[in-house]
Amino acid sequence: MRSPETPAPVRHEVRPGRLAAPRCWWLSDDGLHWTAGGRAGHLPLSAIATIRLRLSPDGAQRPSVCVLTERSGRRHRITDAHWPRRSEGGAPAAGPRRRGDSFRALVGALARRLADEVPAARLLQGAGWGEWIGTAVVTAASLAILVAGVWLMWREGRVSWAALAFLGVVALNLPLLWPVLRAGGPRPLGRATLDSHGCG
Repeated sequence: MRSPETPAPVRHEVRPGRLAAPRCWWLSDDGLHWTAGGRAGHLPLSAIATIRLRLSPDGAQRPSVCVLTERSGRRHRITDAHWPRRSEGGAPAAGPRRRGDSFRALVGALARRLADEVPAARLLQGAGWGEWIGTAVVTAASLAILVAGVWLMWREGRVSWAALAFLGVVALNLPLLWPVLRAGGPRPLGRATLDSHGCG
């Protein structure tokens, strides 16, 4: 196994949560390696059944995520969201920073190698079906709340400022849900998509 201290062709390291231990992934000739706190692991490319990428622009609030599913069903989640420690500069951040460059380099190289070396592996992009269905349910519920709220105020013949404020909050969340809903569930991932996002 290659040590994380040894320079690797492709490496990505983040602290995925405010209280989480740093995690590092690197890709070598014999597969994907990772460390998390005091644990380490190795995942041969032949053991990967599915890779699914959800790529977000660098300025977006939603982090980019890569979900790997082994043939055994075990899942691994790689993100570009990094919560810096105080020692990395100044006060603790109010939110995660994005480490998009190293993330795209890692998952792009991984996806290309899977396409070349493991033809049986499925390469997908977008939200998973669970996330998409959940988003659709929340969107439908939000629209129902908006319609019902407006209809009730119209029927009563008066405007409730508290209700109007609540409906405004509901409406503000709809643009955040729409990109996931519009994209649909998981769909095939091709090299053109990797190229357009600067992956690998």
